[in-house]
Amino acid sequence: MPDRTFYRPQVLHRSVSAGSRTGRGGFTLIELLVAMGILMIIVLITSRLFQQAAIVWDVGTQRAELNMRGRALAAYMAQELSMAVPGGFSLDTPSKVTFQMLGDADSTNRAVRNIVYTLVAPNITRTVDAGSADPMSDGVKDLKFDQNPSGVLPTNSLPLWVSVSVTVTNDVETRVFESRAYFDNRNRKQLD
Repeated sequence: MPDRTFYRPQVLHRSVSAGSRTGRGGFTLIELLVAMGILMIIVLITSRLFQQAAIVWDVGTQRAELNMRGRALAAYMAQELSMAVPGGFSLDTPSKVTFQMLGDADSTNRAVRNIVYTLVAPNITRTVDAGSADPMSDGVKDLKFDQNPSGVLPTNSLPLWVSVSVTVTNDVETRVFESRAYFDNRNRKQLD
C-alpha cells in the first residue's frame, strides 16, 4: 500500500492566478473601478451630446422667431403703406414716414387716419392720429424707408412705391428684412 503521507493533491497546492475566475463568485475592486470609470465616461459623453442638442435647438428657435418677427414687421408696414391715399404722404427722414389712409388695415372704418412709423431704438413705433406712440416690436436695430421717385413729391401725390427695410436683432444674429409697397391710390397724372 502506498504511503499517503506524501501524497498531496495538485488542486490543493495550485495557486489561484489574478486573472483566473476559478473558485471565485464576485468581481475584484479593480474590475469594479474600471467598469465604473467606463460608465462615467459614457454618461459624460451622452450628457454633453444632450447639452449641445439643447443649444442647437435654442439657436434654431431664436432664428425662427427673428425671421417671423422681421417678416411680419416689414409686411405689415408695407401693407399699410400700400393703402395710403394722396395727401399727407411724407418721408420725413430715412427712418420716419407719415401718411394718410382710410380706416385701419384690420377694420372697416373708412375715416381718414394719419399714420406715422418711426424708429425709437430698439422699437418701431406706430402713431395713429397724433395719439400715443405704440411700440410694434423690440430688438429693431434700423428702419429705413425709400421711395421712387426720390425727393420731394408734388402736393397730394404718392410715389410709385416705398420700400421698407427693417434690421432686426437678437442674441443669435442680425438680419435685414425688406418689403415694398406699391400705391394703387396714387395720382398717376402728376407722376407719370
